[in-house]
Amino acid sequence: MRWIAIFTNKPDTDALRAEHLAAHLQYFSLQTKITLAGSTTPHGAKSSNGGVWVINGVTYEMAVKICEEDPFFIVGLRQKIEIFEYGVAPKFEELV
Repeated sequence: MRWIAIFTNKPDTDALRAEHLAAHLQYFSLQTKITLAGSTTPHGAKSSNGGVWVINGVTYEMAVKICEEDPFFIVGLRQKIEIFEYGVAPKFEELV
């Protein structure tokens, strides 16, 4: 099963994000089930408002756990997490 997790950060959390960015990136280095990840930034904005992950080969419950064990979630940076089953078009299967 493949999932896409879409994160929305709480407003005005740039300092919190900067403070915990190293721990967040280290968390990624330990994850084998996150196959694609990145931040999202609204057009014209100076900082990220959230992010997107592709999580592969786990149950929904495990995908939730992976999201909730992220240091950004633990310190209260995330306002909202949405997790959807993600079907990849055949041409792109090998990428995620």
